[in-house]
Amino acid sequence: ATMLDEHAPEATESVTIAKYWAAKAADEVGHASLHVHGGISIDRDYPVHRNFLWAKSLEHELGGRSDQLTTLGAAIADG
Repeated sequence: ATMLDEHAPEATESVTIAKYWAAKAADEVGHASLHVHGGISIDRDYPVHRNFLWAKSLEHELGGRSDQLTTLGAAIADG
């Protein structure tokens, strides 16, 4: 947060890397929870399904792993 406030050049890279790892973890945990809970996990009333949909919605709004890698690559290329 301090780097962003001070407009440090490495702030974009640091934030993008953090967003990449958060997106990766959300994706893997979401799919693993569906797998562990089996058929009941796709029931609309089951919390696992709601949490999975919430995570997917955030991925579409904030950008998933590939979006973060694209942003990071552009930041590195710009120097």
